[in-house]
Amino acid sequence: MKTKVAIICVLSLVISALLVPGICVRQVAGQQLLPGEMTLDGHGSLPTKAEQAVVTLGVQTRAENAANAQIENAQRMSAVIDGLAQFGIPADKIATTEFAIRPIRQKELVVGYEVTNIVDVTVSDLDEVGAVIDVAGSAGANVVRGVTFILSEDTKAKLKDDALKLAVRDVQNKANLLAEELGLDIVGIKRVSGERVRYNYPTLELGKSAAPTTPIKPGLIEISSAVSVTYLFIPRI
Repeated sequence: MKTKVAIICVLSLVISALLVPGICVRQVAGQQLLPGEMTLDGHGSLPTKAEQAVVTLGVQTRAENAANAQIENAQRMSAVIDGLAQFGIPADKIATTEFAIRPIRQKELVVGYEVTNIVDVTVSDLDEVGAVIDVAGSAGANVVRGVTFILSEDTKAKLKDDALKLAVRDVQNKANLLAEELGLDIVGIKRVSGERVRYNYPTLELGKSAAPTTPIKPGLIEISSAVSVTYLFIPRI
């Protein structure tokens, strides 16, 4: 955040300076030459290892009536949560993300009901992700929708700033290169926009194995940033 503030402050000073009469003009053959504009984009990316994982799993049950399907689902989900607690997953790391009761239809007739209860389980130790899936499955979970590998909030904030710095350096290097090759002098900055940050989270890779623990292979998370800068320039004499 300090980096962003510093960049904004510097840019504000530059833009303020540009408003002073005469600073952005050049006399050519007795005439004032106003600056032109060029807009460039800069990009920066940082691949990093995941720190945590969110396992999305749950219980799906069916019965002829909604009440029985819901009762069975509640019993099985309670067993799943108890199993995860015994494994060492704190209650605040388990959050319900979906609960639904849907009719089961055959043609126009309702022949039963399906109850789905899905939770997100945040796992801090990546080596335990496979074991968490197995514990939940043994306790009654019959739905595993996937695993998302994530970063802590502190790490996300730091890497976001670092990616932004790389994007700013990238656009500055482009501007300097173009100015040198085209014979231009950059005299200021008119506009800065963007600071678009994206997080590319890896998808779950599950291997089919007879091993007692479900094998999990975390991928790299890529944090990317982009910035757009409009420079003011005049021909070099």
